[in-house]
Amino acid sequence: QTAWITRHAEFLPDPDRNVQPNKRLELFFRHALKQEIKEEIGGLLKASDSNSLILRVASTDTYHSLNIAFRAVIEHQSLFNDVVPNADTKEVRVHAKYPNAEDRYLIETPHGDIDVESIQFMGDLSIISDELPVVFSGRYENHLGDSVYSEVVGYEPMEIFGSQFTLEFHKIADTGETHVTLRKLK
Repeated sequence: QTAWITRHAEFLPDPDRNVQPNKRLELFFRHALKQEIKEEIGGLLKASDSNSLILRVASTDTYHSLNIAFRAVIEHQSLFNDVVPNADTKEVRVHAKYPNAEDRYLIETPHGDIDVESIQFMGDLSIISDELPVVFSGRYENHLGDSVYSEVVGYEPMEIFGSQFTLEFHKIADTGETHVTLRKLK
């Protein structure tokens, strides 16, 4: 028997993609849960926001938020492929299953770790396109100036989850590859 808990989640926007607030998620557990444990998990979800690190990854012992879990699912399933930037939202319902024990999330409770078998996310997706001013551009070259290693362009800092970051593109001369760098500013 599988147990589940439903919660209205406020998935917060990131710079390019927005998951509208007040959408729902359902957590499904591998085993039936006692009412006391359901209430504890319900209280934990109610006291947390979607960026709280409440999901422990079984294989790595690291923690994820509901936002991280949701973004991993929508990126993996290419759900943004048909979303038009700066247009209407796309409603999605995604059921992410974690069949392998090492891939599963765990929720820690005073009664032990609770094994999350799957999460069903319901929400709206949109892509918001924005322009950032260029703050620098240049080249990396040898001291004689006769050999260019790469060309770079950097953009005005932006805020992501309360921290300032700057985005840079580096075009490597030898390979023609473009490397994208997101630097956290102090």
